[in-house]
Amino acid sequence: MGGRALDAYDVDLDRGIISLGGLEWRIHGSEYIEITHRVLGRRMGRRRACEVIYDMAFRTAMEALQQLDYESLFPPFAASLLREPPDRVKLEADPVLSRFYNEMVSMLLRLAVSECGWGNPECDSLPVPSQVMLRHSVEVYWISRSEDPYWEGLRNEPVCYAFAGILAGFFSHIAGERLEAKETQCAITGEPYCVFTLSKESQS
Repeated sequence: MGGRALDAYDVDLDRGIISLGGLEWRIHGSEYIEITHRVLGRRMGRRRACEVIYDMAFRTAMEALQQLDYESLFPPFAASLLREPPDRVKLEADPVLSRFYNEMVSMLLRLAVSECGWGNPECDSLPVPSQVMLRHSVEVYWISRSEDPYWEGLRNEPVCYAFAGILAGFFSHIAGERLEAKETQCAITGEPYCVFTLSKESQS
């Protein structure tokens, strides 16, 4: 199955586009994430900027997973499981199917996160974890190195709002209901890795 995923990649250097599973992404430097944080922060205030970044990432992840050509990445049986949330009762009744499905979710998460440069996630359980650990966060990497005065005093609080939104969007697709992700530990403060908790979205 790894071979299918590799075959699904296409790089068009003339247009600056990488495509995977029928979806196209523009090639830009990872510092774009840090620039987005501080430009929006200056224009609308830190709190509102973080909400917007989270929501943009959430919507991007959800829409990408809805449009993804799963058959180009996985065998037909696996693709049918991942396209829509599966029958939970059926999964729970079949341990072999459940393990297979969890492996597919893990592979899809790796494609969406690690191979897209966001970092290396580890879930406490699958298919929908309650906690995710992220090593080598791209947001932490660029924000920690920025010399822009905007970040003075802001490196003692979580910064990975884009990844939190991606995580919430990804697992909302898997769960078939809207989830939210909150960063409870961030490597920007000196911790060895970032930690996110996932829960049903509050109705406030």
